[in-house]
Amino acid sequence: MIAPLEPYATEFLRELGRQGYTAHSASNQLQLIAHASRWLASRGLDVGDLTPARVEQFLEARRALRTETTINDTKDFYANKAIRNLGYLRSIAEAANQKLLQTERLSHDCWISEPAFERLHRPTLHQGQRCPALRTTDTRVRALLEALCGFAHLPGGFRHRDLRPRVAALLGEPTYSANQMTYDLRRLRRKGLIVRVKVVTAR
Repeated sequence: MIAPLEPYATEFLRELGRQGYTAHSASNQLQLIAHASRWLASRGLDVGDLTPARVEQFLEARRALRTETTINDTKDFYANKAIRNLGYLRSIAEAANQKLLQTERLSHDCWISEPAFERLHRPTLHQGQRCPALRTTDTRVRALLEALCGFAHLPGGFRHRDLRPRVAALLGEPTYSANQMTYDLRRLRRKGLIVRVKVVTAR
């Protein structure tokens, strides 16, 4: 067995013995723990990361069908089938797998931590600049966060002019101005909830 659960294996077996497990049953349980340990290690997680959501994700991973990333046409990635391109194609497949794992982790562990929640509700400093509080009890903040959810699936993000009409509609205030939108976006950025994406124009 590998870390992070390896230090607990001996005591785990002793506890199984005290509970009356046979040697065969205890061995099966130890294999389950070993699998969980490998699963944690592969994701860079430790024992302290074993939240109920992580356990649920691990159990679903055990039940799930095996997922394999296949590149059917190397020309999709501007490469031919030469052996020299194997490393390049493998890096693309690994990046896709990591993106999938990241999405799974977010979907299973999507609640916000208490310290992060407190940072939202209190004025903070970001790179020496004051950032006002984002209180989720405020109607405008709730409308802003709800409107953002409508753009979460877009890889290219959103623009100022795309978001403002949605916030105004949720607030029921057609007079929600461009200056107010700019101010709210600045708050979101300084709180780390969004990032500015540089737009590259084709020449």
